[in-house]
Amino acid sequence: MTDYASAIRGALREAGNGGLSVQYPSGLTRRLDSNLRQNVLDGVRSLNNDILDQLGNEYGADGVELSAHALCAEDHLPYQGRQFSRKAFEQLQASLPRPIGMWNCKHTIFPVVLGVSEPAHSPEELAAYARNSREAIEIDGRVKTRYEWTQEQRRTEAAIRRQKDVANLAKASGDDVLRREAQSHINTLQEHYARISAGAGLTQQPERAAVAGFRRVKTIEELKGTPKYAILKTQQNREWLKRGYDYAVSQGQLSALTGFDHYMKVAEEVERRLVGSTTSDGIEIKGYVTHFIDRIIGSYEKQREGVELSAISDTLLHSQDFKDNPRDAGASRLYKSKLCQVSVNPELGLLIQVTPQHKGGM
Repeated sequence: MTDYASAIRGALREAGNGGLSVQYPSGLTRRLDSNLRQNVLDGVRSLNNDILDQLGNEYGADGVELSAHALCAEDHLPYQGRQFSRKAFEQLQASLPRPIGMWNCKHTIFPVVLGVSEPAHSPEELAAYARNSREAIEIDGRVKTRYEWTQEQRRTEAAIRRQKDVANLAKASGDDVLRREAQSHINTLQEHYARISAGAGLTQQPERAAVAGFRRVKTIEELKGTPKYAILKTQQNREWLKRGYDYAVSQGQLSALTGFDHYMKVAEEVERRLVGSTTSDGIEIKGYVTHFIDRIIGSYEKQREGVELSAISDTLLHSQDFKDNPRDAGASRLYKSKLCQVSVNPELGLLIQVTPQHKGGM
């Protein structure tokens, strides 16, 4: 048994986690974006290797040399950096489950003239590469080789992309709870990614976790933990208000001629007349951010008019023109009237901002 919203949310979560995928004849499935990335990169490598092979035929190359890199998969590690005759290389390719230069292999196959072309890497260099790839490293109680930690990177990047797909679906469907839940998973995965990258001495590649259209939002935990707003009487929040006042003056949001005593009186009126009231769609006003006080007072320097508390109260209590702010992903709801527009955080009941509906200088 469940409710409609939870059922829809579960279906969206499943769709985002699964995503579009490709199934191979072996039964293996892979996300479509991962498949496309591999196919594009493998296609470019295949083209480069074919061009090199044609050039080798032109100058009579009778062998090949494989490139070498520091982090190599175990199945190709014994062969990288070595030279082979063409026949020996063909036999090697036929024996390998994953041929050189295919299926996400990063090696380049250079044509050489055996006995003339000197190897690009010394035996010592190749041995150092092998030690680097095979070095056992413990992170979070798990021991893997450095190369295996690169594969953990790839899996984590894919997991981040899956959660970003969930977030995008949630955004499109208007499910703010699921979107913030996905963001929480993304944050955890990104922390894991950073930790294993640092622990194994690997370069982070955040572009591999990119998903078109994704935009970060605050998690529920962040929304609850970070806002600084008055839930007590003004006098008990004097220091908090003073910091807000000083910041507004320093940024030009308030005139320096606006004294802090006046700022305090406005805050007291907000608490007396607005905090504890309920909006026309049933949201209880529990507090405010200091920027809300700035906007009530207004600024001559910014040519921004102030707003009367009576106009704000009337708008919150009676407005039938309200909707979530599309730029804030559910973090604020706009209430409009002929007098002003008020922004409220619907989850926390915070007054965020107010703007007069008519324009003009002060």
